[in-house]
Amino acid sequence: MTDDLRDWRSTVDLAATESLEHICLFSENLIWGDWIESPDSELERRFARRVPVCPQCGRQRKALRPRPHVRREVRPGIVSHQLSNRT
Repeated sequence: MTDDLRDWRSTVDLAATESLEHICLFSENLIWGDWIESPDSELERRFARRVPVCPQCGRQRKALRPRPHVRREVRPGIVSHQLSNRT
């Protein structure tokens, strides 16, 4: 039975590589999320995740589980900037 599975996998991999123009070689990039207002302060924040991306076609490698945040960036909220510029 394991030989049958190996044969099946090899034909699927071969078919997938024949239909593509290249084989993706992934390198990790930081992908930043959108800015989110903090409910308890006047700050905005966003998080970055490390995502493997193919530099040739831009395809992202699928994840089996959610990717954890690796960086956080915080800035003053846009509303507080507008109020401070008026006075």
